[in-house]
Amino acid sequence: MVQDGSSLKSLDGQQDHRHHHHPETPYSIEQLLIFAGGFGRFQKKILAIAALSFLACGTNMLMPEILKPRILDAFPISELQADLIGSAFFLGYTIGLPLWGILSDTCGRRPITLLACLLMCVFGSGVFAVPHFASICVFRLLSGFGTCGVFNGVLVLVMEYVGSDKRALCKAIFACFWSGSLISLAFFGWLLSEVNWQYLVVLQIPAFAAMVVMIFHLPESVHYFVATDEPSSAMRLISDVAGVNDSPLPFNEYRAIENPRNYLKMPETPDHTPSLLATTPSTLVSDLTPNLRAAAGVVSAKKKTARTPLLDENLADMYNAEPEDAFAPESILREHQRQRVVNKQMQSRNDMVLPGTNASVSTEKPPLIPSVPQMRKLSLSLKPDIEQEDLPGDVASTSAAWSTVMSLFEGETRTVTTVVCWSHFAITLCYYGVAFQTSLVAGGNLYVSVALGAAVEIPGHIAMFVCANTFGRRRAESAFAFLVAISCFLLSLPVSYGPLLDSAIALIARMSALAGANLLYVIAAEGFPSQCRSFGMNCGAMAGHIGALLGPVFMDTTPNAVLALSALSTSVALSAFSLKETLGVDLK
Repeated sequence: MVQDGSSLKSLDGQQDHRHHHHPETPYSIEQLLIFAGGFGRFQKKILAIAALSFLACGTNMLMPEILKPRILDAFPISELQADLIGSAFFLGYTIGLPLWGILSDTCGRRPITLLACLLMCVFGSGVFAVPHFASICVFRLLSGFGTCGVFNGVLVLVMEYVGSDKRALCKAIFACFWSGSLISLAFFGWLLSEVNWQYLVVLQIPAFAAMVVMIFHLPESVHYFVATDEPSSAMRLISDVAGVNDSPLPFNEYRAIENPRNYLKMPETPDHTPSLLATTPSTLVSDLTPNLRAAAGVVSAKKKTARTPLLDENLADMYNAEPEDAFAPESILREHQRQRVVNKQMQSRNDMVLPGTNASVSTEKPPLIPSVPQMRKLSLSLKPDIEQEDLPGDVASTSAAWSTVMSLFEGETRTVTTVVCWSHFAITLCYYGVAFQTSLVAGGNLYVSVALGAAVEIPGHIAMFVCANTFGRRRAESAFAFLVAISCFLLSLPVSYGPLLDSAIALIARMSALAGANLLYVIAAEGFPSQCRSFGMNCGAMAGHIGALLGPVFMDTTPNAVLALSALSTSVALSAFSLKETLGVDLK
């Protein structure tokens, strides 16, 4: 497409019939992604990358299933010491969850996921190269630290790019690849059972393959750009998605990138961020409006003859917007966060001329939009009767990391945080408690037991996405928890139903608990807003890992432990109804 005056024509001279005027109300990200092709080739490519990543993550996490007996043969250690290779991984995984979550929300999904994948590859493969058992434990800890960053990063990216009806399906596919990693571990462990244990390093091939693919094909999240107030980058990425999916957007993409706020709905300022009105005199907006409109007139006249020089390309939409849209008081409040990003650049211009002052306005450069501190100074100069108090130099006095943490405890998000973390803890404790109490295969070959344990989980993954898309997230989560409660109650009774029926009840409890745990990731992705989604999901996962670590201890030390599991899962079933239904609802 080429631009010809105010109209657009295709390269063959055909008139472009797309809308040239911005919509009356901006579109949500979900609507724009539907315009860009919905679940197209772009989304399927990310799904394939995530599936490969989950295969790599599962291989690293579940490695002790086949590595422990080989370590016992290679080193003069006890069985209790050999268990440390699993415990060290989970310790690193648990430590990394909140850290990677905060970094992902503040620095971006793509760079943090790549960094985590690098750590997973280096230390995951390094386990097979170090000569001492203590070094193996240290490398396993660091491998777990990196693995959780990959797990969370790709999961959040996929959840943010696919529609509501596909999120549960995608999580089920990932869970199947996770179980598949255990089956592949069993197969290669058996295949390499007669060679040196260090040859098991070939199991790290999926991790390195995932790293290479991510470098070239892993995108950033549109939701991240919107949450960090980068609308031009978000619109540019949506345009790229539309190009890959071969689905032209129903409006002029060039104008949408230059004026993204006319096309892309931006979130409101978070409650914990001090607003402009809260940190400036109440008369600031009314006093500045005439001066800002004067600046708008200069810019508007300038842009008709030449392209306005920009301090930052993200300011293009403000320079090219009409005065009524760009400089209305409510627009100032909406823009104050973005101004923080370029505040230092603007303050470095000591020769900047503010409209309405005695200084002359240069005809060579249009007057820059005043930053928030400069607007405060101007307001004080216009109102000499106002006492010049020590005002903060920036409207956001808290750091981005602290802002992410506080977002979990605001308004409705507080309920989501409480329910997701408690449910993750309780349902995962139930899963590992039942698994610790019962066995699917008594004795038998190690590799057959491992493969069978993974295979029986796949029906639970399928049931999860079918129920979640049919009955809704809340009802499905509650139903899975109630199945766990009923199964554990039956197992707690001092009666035997026969070996076959006892195993069937235990299997139902395990599959239901696993389905409920997987569905909680979807609920968390849809319940947390973009500015804290990654951190919120990781907090829930961390609570689940604490439950996994305490499961065996809980079963050994608690009287009527199985009955207690029934009570815990009942609380999960009831707490699910305190959440809002998110099936078919756009991400926040």
